[in-house]
Amino acid sequence: RSRDQWDNVSGNLNLRHNLGEKNGELSADLDYARYWNSTDQLFNTRRFDSENVLTGTDYLRGDIGGFLNLYSAKADYSVPLGKSGKLEAGVKSSLVKTDNDLKYFILQNGEEVLDDRQSNHFLYDENINAGYLNWSREWKKWNMQVGLRGEQTVADGNQVTTDSSFHRNYF
Repeated sequence: RSRDQWDNVSGNLNLRHNLGEKNGELSADLDYARYWNSTDQLFNTRRFDSENVLTGTDYLRGDIGGFLNLYSAKADYSVPLGKSGKLEAGVKSSLVKTDNDLKYFILQNGEEVLDDRQSNHFLYDENINAGYLNWSREWKKWNMQVGLRGEQTVADGNQVTTDSSFHRNYF
């Protein structure tokens, strides 16, 4: 037997503004999404021999929950340079937060107890920040684009069940 529940929500706010033919265009986005789930599982297993005699039973119950939150913001600016050139710049930041908690229970002496061998609880946070700058120009039969992009990631993970964690920070 398994019973699942899901609750997902997402939204976006977008702004686009034309600053005039010579002043370019500005756009911005804010995004949010949340994904949540809960699952209850029950596994009752009975084993029989070839003569249909019960030889054993197994019981396993799962209480599985998790959520994921996503946040992001970005802005882009584009401006013409003369008749055939263009300059573009932008930034983006995103944040992800997750919590996954898997609990499994077995029977010991008729009592339900947490099975640490199968259970797992993991927390994860990630923040990514990026920026870019592009210049482009067109000639009669040629075009050229030069750009630069940078991105930084900070990530933290925590394996609660085994009391281990990691931290990453790189560009």
